[in-house]
Amino acid sequence: MSLPDKDSGTIAVVLQRLDTELLPSMLELRKKVDSGERLSDWDIYYLKQALARAKDASLQPLIERHPEYRSLVGGLFSLYGQVVDRALENECRAAQAGR
Repeated sequence: MSLPDKDSGTIAVVLQRLDTELLPSMLELRKKVDSGERLSDWDIYYLKQALARAKDASLQPLIERHPEYRSLVGGLFSLYGQVVDRALENECRAAQAGR
């Protein structure tokens, strides 16, 4: 299998998982933290796993070969950052209310 063929297959799988798994889950987490809720232990575990998968070293060369996907990857990291930032705000608010 040539590199472009292998890349096409890998990209198709990554995009399918993004569409059916990662993006819906991340949007649900953003909705949760935007409504002021705190993340559960499972939510935090999920976020850690999602970040680890996104930083997977095997995907980096793929993105370098296909720069047309850089903005998509950047958007995912931005969404992750939004969720984490808002979750931290919610935690701080809950801690202050508990004093």
